[in-house]
Amino acid sequence: RKKYGHLFTGQPAPDITFTDKQGKKLSLRSFRGKTLLVDIWGTWCGPCIAEMSYLEKLQAKYGNRKDVMIMSIACDKNVGTWKAFLGNHHTTWHQFIADKAGNKTLDDKYFCIGIPRFIVIDKNGNLINADATRPSDKDFDNWFMSVTDK
Repeated sequence: RKKYGHLFTGQPAPDITFTDKQGKKLSLRSFRGKTLLVDIWGTWCGPCIAEMSYLEKLQAKYGNRKDVMIMSIACDKNVGTWKAFLGNHHTTWHQFIADKAGNKTLDDKYFCIGIPRFIVIDKNGNLINADATRPSDKDFDNWFMSVTDK
């Protein structure tokens, strides 16, 4: 199969289901009306953790905007491990953990075989980029600003 076969800009983003720290079930569809920067990560992933300071800077920049949301979705299998990690690492942006169906969507629809993975979705729920560069990339901030101002 092709790397990201069917994930083209402008197509509807496959919905991912996940829960928040309180256990409330949500999905990408829950956030229609916002441009989403979705960080797919894991607590065991060094490169994922290295991106956290860049996500924090983006949250500082966009956190007051009602039309933009920075969010991380952990693909950890153990909710306790995820919660313990977040308890030891202050994060200012939205944190979620993929449920079993969400992890299946990441595997089967997003072909998410490596993390961190950054997905950007427009206000209508359509893909802007299913495999965006990392926020640590020097060009990311200008690119993200250009897609959030549309």
